[in-house]
Amino acid sequence: PSEKLAEMVTKEITRQLETLSRAELVKTALERFGAIFVVGDLNAAYDLCSQLAAEHVEVMTTDPWRAVDAIKCAGAIFLGPASTEPVGDYFCGTNHVLPTGRAARYASSLGVADFLTDTSIIAYTPERLAKTGAQIEVLAEAEGLDAHANAIRVRLNNQ
Repeated sequence: PSEKLAEMVTKEITRQLETLSRAELVKTALERFGAIFVVGDLNAAYDLCSQLAAEHVEVMTTDPWRAVDAIKCAGAIFLGPASTEPVGDYFCGTNHVLPTGRAARYASSLGVADFLTDTSIIAYTPERLAKTGAQIEVLAEAEGLDAHANAIRVRLNNQ
């Protein structure tokens, strides 16, 4: 059954390629990077999607919303047949600047936050530094950052 399914998908892709203006480019991309995976159930499919961390994941199931919590890493998840990838690229408010090359494991799609800055605020008390200073020194020395370790020692010695 899985071989038959893969064959059906391959035939449909081949049929659609015949009408595309960029067919050669698509063929090259599919030859280099294309794959068909047949898995035993939806949980396995969702796990595979998370491992692949794909840029685009289109979910065509009777309950596509289940995929939202199940797929942990994807650039964008398109739910159901009306939510085709061009809808996300051009019209629904998201964009098509998505993490590629499995980067969805640690990166998100481009959004407003990418154009804002965020500043960390650190406000230790002398008492807290006295409690944790030795641990900070150990970490700094483990990284080979003597000056960082010395910055802690100086402050601890001046308390």
